[in-house]
Amino acid sequence: MNDFCCSMMVLLHLSILFNLSYAGITNVTATEGSNVTLQLDEKGQKRDITWVTAGGNHFATTKPDETILIRDTRYTGRLHALKDGSLLMIKLTMEDQGMYRANIRLVDGSTGGQNFNLSVTESNLSNGASSRHSSRYVLPWMFLGCLMMEATTLTILR
Repeated sequence: MNDFCCSMMVLLHLSILFNLSYAGITNVTATEGSNVTLQLDEKGQKRDITWVTAGGNHFATTKPDETILIRDTRYTGRLHALKDGSLLMIKLTMEDQGMYRANIRLVDGSTGGQNFNLSVTESNLSNGASSRHSSRYVLPWMFLGCLMMEATTLTILR
């Protein structure tokens, strides 16, 4: 099976997996050392947002108009909550690259979620290079990361 067919199968699996209960994956790209916002699209009045990495690390909790609760010291001093609960990450490192999930709890008791694929490019790129990672391998890794995030989400919400 060629790479195109494999990529299309992964996209099909992703759409089946995430379109049932999630808006999909928001792709975000930023340069190492810069800042990026993981912007929430969820409508409704948010109570709190639990931020989780693909590996299941619950690293922060945001609440609209409140101070962020940082649970992982690797992010100390580099995360800020915006008024709507979105997450501002500053001084990005290559280690920040990966899948993130926002588990959103609304005031009315309903829940939702949003997935982000954060790509961090090296700051010292020259001669037109775009990233240290080949796009050929992005979709399969995204799929595996999403599966891990889905399992983590189900565990956290129970």
